[in-house]
Amino acid sequence: MSVEAISWALNLAPVPADRGGQPSTACKFVLVGLANHAGPDGTAAFTSVATLVRYTGLSERTVRTCLDRLAAEGIIAPCDPNIVAAWIKRADRRPQGWDLNLSLARDDLDGAAVALLEHQFPGLAARLAAPGRPGADGRSGGCHHHARGRRRRGCG
Repeated sequence: MSVEAISWALNLAPVPADRGGQPSTACKFVLVGLANHAGPDGTAAFTSVATLVRYTGLSERTVRTCLDRLAAEGIIAPCDPNIVAAWIKRADRRPQGWDLNLSLARDDLDGAAVALLEHQFPGLAARLAAPGRPGADGRSGGCHHHARGRRRRGCG
């Protein structure tokens, strides 16, 4: 379990919008489930879809759709399969591994929210205020970069 990754997923992650234009609660819940299995730097989150279904209470189809949407937005990316293989020897038991992009942050945080989160994410205000900060697509807007350690941790 990674407090850093879970905190990012709950507070800063730019979750894809639902049909009403609001952040998708289903995608956010799936992301928190992944973060629960990621290392402090957001890497090597490899939990099964069945576990995410159990965590969220969502259908398997909804969980898979959320994973696809999170990946399409660049919020998560497939991790090195060799990392999963190192932890789970049986090939038929290996789930897809994911790396969470902790460098991304929501672009809708107001001054009060940033001030509240500043102690948890030092330098957040300065990073969010940086002009022309790159987005997930490489263009400006939508995200910023966090400096994180490279310690890796895997969970089954």
